[in-house]
Formats: sequence, C-alpha cells, structure tokens
Amino acid sequence: MKLLNVKEKTLVNYGAVSSETAKEMVEGILRLSGSDYAFSTTGITGPHRNTK
Repeated sequence: MKLLNVKEKTLVNYGAVSSETAKEMVEGILRLSGSDYAFSTTGITGPHRNTK
C-alpha cells in the first residue's frame, strides 16, 4: 500500500485480487520507476483445496 500508493479504500472495496488494485499498483510502479511501461499482477498464493 505505502510503496505503490494503493489506497486502503480500494483494497477494502475491491480486494487485493482485482483490476482496480492492479491499476493502482501499476500507476505506482510507473511513478517510482519513471518508466514508460510497467505491469502488475495480483493473485492468491499457497496451497488451496477445492472444498466444493
């Protein structure tokens, strides 16, 4: 949140795995790096069992 300036409101409203969060992350990467291009990914890591 702090490094890339991802808003807490975005995480609360949309979650960590969302296009809204990814957009704020990439905007933060662009700002920090001064690059013309950047990308971000979101996801959940770790072992998961299908409980359905």
